[in-house]
Formats: sequence, structure tokens, C-alpha cells
Amino acid sequence: MTVYLDEVFAVNLVMDWLILWAVGNLAQCYTSSWRLAVAAVLGAGYSVLLLFFPEGELTILPVKLGWSVLMLCLAYAGSWRTHIKLLSYFYLVSFVLGGASMGTMYLFRQPVMAAWSGIALVEMDFQLFWLAFGTGLTFLFVYVLRSRLRQDIAAVQNIIVARVQFQEKTVALHLLADTGHSLTDPLTGKSILVAEHGRMLPLFSEAVQKILADRKTISPDFLLELAREPDMAGRWRIIPYQAVGQQGLLAGFRPDYVYLRHGENEQILRDITIALVGQRFSVDEAYQGLVPLDLL
Repeated sequence: MTVYLDEVFAVNLVMDWLILWAVGNLAQCYTSSWRLAVAAVLGAGYSVLLLFFPEGELTILPVKLGWSVLMLCLAYAGSWRTHIKLLSYFYLVSFVLGGASMGTMYLFRQPVMAAWSGIALVEMDFQLFWLAFGTGLTFLFVYVLRSRLRQDIAAVQNIIVARVQFQEKTVALHLLADTGHSLTDPLTGKSILVAEHGRMLPLFSEAVQKILADRKTISPDFLLELAREPDMAGRWRIIPYQAVGQQGLLAGFRPDYVYLRHGENEQILRDITIALVGQRFSVDEAYQGLVPLDLL
């Protein structure tokens, strides 16, 4: 079979870009177009290198996995947990898209695409119809799977068990995993937790509890008053918030640790801020706070 490098590069460039785009949509991680393009060029370049070194170290599994991770790191920013999730979606989309495209082509007796060392090769009579078909299949796959994921999130109320620790004191909370929660710490830019004011009081001394109980408004003077108490310096933040028809400020506290348990999984959050609110979240007290999905 005659192999044309420009066709190999172009086809794999398009396929890699589609896979990376689908991965970001499914994982709800968003990035710029130029980062996707750079990562797709890296993937297409790897395909071309395999043509010149078909039996070398580039073909072994660790190198292929490492190249996939490098592509995802170029395409998307985030923590190592985020990239593990992205890597899982990357191979899920690759297997589904590749298998469905190849199966459909052979179903219609169009064996014009072949795979060799993990790259897509095309014969001279390759038709752009099949590339367009793969593109449409990708969009359909992402749309259907994302809709299903949203239905699952809406149908199941995710309650997270949390333990907040400050020095030798601990309080237990139930937090709702909230898709609409977008509050962040203004100093670090990180997402924060939200908890009922009364549930957090056992963590504090009587003097701090009195200051919190007597507060009328959140202001820098209020934070200075809290900071004068023992072990309170650097523990408090002012958290601006905006809701429908209202806006204001909340007091944010930084404990030592927060332990989150969902099912059999437990994680530890350090350097995390908890905004205190004076209202109840649930009438039946099923949960006493909120946690954003990006912290899980």
C-alpha cells in the first residue's frame, strides 16, 4: 500500500483534535483552541515518526501512554486527578470512535482505512466522506453521553460526608455536591466550601464564637478583630458573593484539613476555605453545606 505522509499527518491531525475536543467536553474541562491545536499537532507528528521508526522504542506501550499524557497536559490545565480523568476519557473516546468508524466502513464494504502501530493510514481512494462521518459520529457520541451524565447528576442527590479539623477539634457535616456553586477564595482563586454558620461554631473558642455572634456586617475591621484572637491570624477571608437579586460578603475560615468521603472514597483537602452562611440549606437537615464538583 502506498503511504503519503501529508495524508497520514492530516487525517491523524483531525482525528486527534476531535478526540481531544470530545475529552474536554465529557470531562467538562475547557481550554483554548490553540492548545487543542498544539496537542493535535503533537499527536499527528507522533504518527509520522512511527512511519520512520516502526520497530523502535516509540512503539512500546509506556511511550504511547506517555505521549498521550503529554498531549493532554498540553491541551488542558489541571491537577493530576483531573488528568487521570482526562486520560480515561481519552482512551474511551479513542476506542469508541475508532471501532465505530472502522466497523461502519467495513459494513459498507469500504476497507479504505488501516491501522498500523496505532496510527491511521489511508489508501489512495480514501474518501473525505468517511472523515466527515467520523466527525459527525464524535459530535453525536459527545452529545448523547453528556446528556446521559447530566440526567444521572440530576437524578441522584450526591451527599458528601465531611469532617472539618482545626487543631484538636473536629466537626462533621453533610455537603451537597452542587453543580452551580462557583464561589472562590479571592486570594488564591481556588474553589471553596460553604457551610452553615452554626455547624462550625464548635471549632472556635468562646471569644471567637462571641465575635461571630455579635457581627453585624463583614468588613476588614471584623477580620482584624478575629485575627487578634489566639491562633486566628491568617485564618479568615472576606468572600464576595452574588446571587439572584442580591450580593454581599461572607466570612471565610481556613481550617487545618477537611476530609471528604463519598462512598468508599476519601480525600483530604488542605489550604481550603469554608464560607460561613447564616441560613439553613435543607429543611430536613439532609445537608448543611455545599461542595463544588471540581473539588471532588
